[in-house]
Formats: sequence, C-alpha cells, structure tokens
Amino acid sequence: TKVIARKVQNLLKIEGGKMNVMVNGTFASQLESSLDVLKHTPGVSVDSKGNVSLSSLGATAVYVNEAKVHLKGEALGAYLRTLSPAMIEKIEIMPNADARYESDGAGGIINIILKKNNLQGFAFQTGQGLSIWESIHSVSDFMFVYNKKNWRTNWGYNHNIGDNPAQYGNVRYHKGNKTETKTRDWDNRNTYATNFDIEYLQGDKHSFILSGFCNVIGGPGYTSTFTKIYTGENVLKESLNAECDYYKQWDVRYGGSFAWKWKISEAHKLKFIIDGIGFSGVYRSRQPIKVSDPSGTLIRKNLFQNNADRGIGIVAFSADYEANLAENQNLSVGTKV
Repeated sequence: TKVIARKVQNLLKIEGGKMNVMVNGTFASQLESSLDVLKHTPGVSVDSKGNVSLSSLGATAVYVNEAKVHLKGEALGAYLRTLSPAMIEKIEIMPNADARYESDGAGGIINIILKKNNLQGFAFQTGQGLSIWESIHSVSDFMFVYNKKNWRTNWGYNHNIGDNPAQYGNVRYHKGNKTETKTRDWDNRNTYATNFDIEYLQGDKHSFILSGFCNVIGGPGYTSTFTKIYTGENVLKESLNAECDYYKQWDVRYGGSFAWKWKISEAHKLKFIIDGIGFSGVYRSRQPIKVSDPSGTLIRKNLFQNNADRGIGIVAFSADYEANLAENQNLSVGTKV
C-alpha cells in the first residue's frame, strides 16, 4: 500500500472583512499574468478593454501593495500584464472598504499583495504571442526579478502591437421607418507598458518602497459608417456616409510613489506615502460627412475637425495609522493631502 500525503493550500480565506484569494502555492501562480489571475478570481469581472470591477459594483480601485494604480481600461490591462503571478502572494478583495480608502472604496477595492521573497538571485520570464487574422497581431511580455538580502527589485514590460479591424452593423425601426447601418473600423493603436518596484527592508521594523510606471497608447485609426434611412420598410429616403480619420492619437500616463512602512509593534503600524501621476494626450481627427438622396445626388456635406491636447499632473501625500485592538477589532486613522 502506497500512501501519499499532500499539503493543500486553501484558495480563499476570510479575514477581517476581506476575502483573501491566495495565489502563492495555488494553480493561479501558474497563469500567464496578474490580469489572468483576476479573471479567475471569484467576484471579479474583467472586460475586453481591461476594466476591472467587483461584480456589478463598477468603478473598482486597484492597488498593488496598498499603493493605488491610477490607470483604467487598456492602460490598466497593459500594466497588469507586466506583473507575473509568480510575484504575487495573495489578492485582497474588499467590496465594502473602510473609511481610509475614502471615495475609492465606493466600488470596492482590489489590493494585490506581492510576495516577500527571502530567496536570493534573479529570475527572468517572457511570453510571446503572434496571431494572424486579416492582420498580424503581436503580444510580448517580459519580467525580471532580482533579490539580494534585504533588497527586492522587479521590472516588467508589455506591448500589444497590430491592427484591429472590425465590421459591424445594425437595423433599427422607429415608428415603422427602417434605418440600416454598416461600419468598418480599423484601430491601429499600439500599447506599450512598463513598471518597476524597488523595496528595501531594514530589519523587521521598516520597509521602503519606490515604484513607477509608464503606459503609452498611440497610433492612427479610421472608421467608415454608411447609413440608409428609409420611409417605411423599403422606400429609400436618404443615405449618409460618415468617416472619421484619427490620424494622430497619443495617450501617455506615468507615475510613481515612495512609501515608508513602520511596524512599531505587532499591534501598531504607521505608513507614509508620496504619490504622483501625470497624463498627457494628443488627439487629431478629420470627420467628413456626406448626405445623398436616393439617386446618389449629394445634398450636403460637412467637415468636422478635432485638435485636442490634454495634460495634468497630481501629487498627493498620505499617512495612515493602524492598531489591532483585539481579535477582529481594528482601528484605522489616516489623512491625505
């Protein structure tokens, strides 16, 4: 008789109002990226654009080691692809976050906790993908980790390059009149994302963390929509041809943070964070619109142009104190400016 004993790691743990999804030592650590881990996390929804939410709550804030990630949609998805599951200890899910998260907690909080790796040395991981369907699409991921005594560093990079052609349409009826629309869409934007984290541990009392990220989404795009407007079901009233040439699109988001965590005792902890984020965008487009009668004769035409530039920078400072008063009783006090 052969007896095999295995230690099984519980995937879910409920502690202090948080649902902890364990990644280290579970099947989730074998997934390709932290975005894939979130897709397999109970109660978490990830849409095709990379937006992350807790079920139907919406507007969920994502944190890494309690530092907020100031990204959404495709930029957030690109950033999460640079974090390898091998680096993650657990994911904290807080549908009803406490007051220290302020308005961020309205839609819930997802906090990704990275492992404290005592092993020394370095690791490198990469993933490459190529798809061909009307166009060539390339996805690349790189991750580098280096640990030495009290130091931990990691760097990640991801790019998503290629055309995204699409065709779609619809038929609508209003008061018995039919409208038929067909659209061709060419999205040639590429996504590039990189991030880094450096952590220094001074004994068991102090830890210092420096992190930063940069996400770039840019490239041209083109949309062509042809609409037929009918009187009733079959009598063509007029047709409309609308085009939009997004000949210049750039969206750059960057930021960084410095955190000092002080473990005064097992029951008392202090945390100070300086956080900064910047955004700049350039958008240029031409939108010619032509309206014709049933014979194809041009009735009118218009040309709309968009020349928009945007930029913003934000710096914030926060301080938090946490005390464990008794079992399942915690006190949190914080301020942010």
